[in-house]
Amino acid sequence: MSLIDYAFRDNARVLQLTCKVAAGWRSANKTYCYSEECRQIEVYQGMVARVRVSVFPVPVTLSNSASEFLIASAHEGGDFSTVSYSIDAEWLRVNVRLHKPDGNPNETLPWDLTNESRKLCLKWEDMFYDSRARYRISLMAVFSPPPNAPGPTVWEKGEGFFPGGLPSLGKRR
Repeated sequence: MSLIDYAFRDNARVLQLTCKVAAGWRSANKTYCYSEECRQIEVYQGMVARVRVSVFPVPVTLSNSASEFLIASAHEGGDFSTVSYSIDAEWLRVNVRLHKPDGNPNETLPWDLTNESRKLCLKWEDMFYDSRARYRISLMAVFSPPPNAPGPTVWEKGEGFFPGGLPSLGKRR
């Protein structure tokens, strides 16, 4: 049984993740939570994404009060131009607007680079409050280039070119 499914909407501009939070609510090391990963989502011209969606109680706890995912009514939140969500007692639906209406990538998303592999990633988090509890929703998506694609060129600040050539290669002006 899959606890997270995905689909593309709006001419493949929006990635919609449908999460079965109530069915996936379980005890982890330090808290009860829902945390599931969806691998191998082809998002654009062979680029593949690995997406993890998590829901945690606030504060994190292993007490019996957090042993079940309990919310009284449906909630909606987020920014509809980037990441939005709707949640109820059973389901969480997260919509990620990867592309603008003109087809260009959505640069207003919270883009970042992973620490280890320096891959492009998307990190998003939001809190919602219910009469029964408070929860934190987080999304992490890591994008990998196609297997046969050349590696990306990464420019770091402060790494410039020597004027007139590289002295270590004996090239001078």
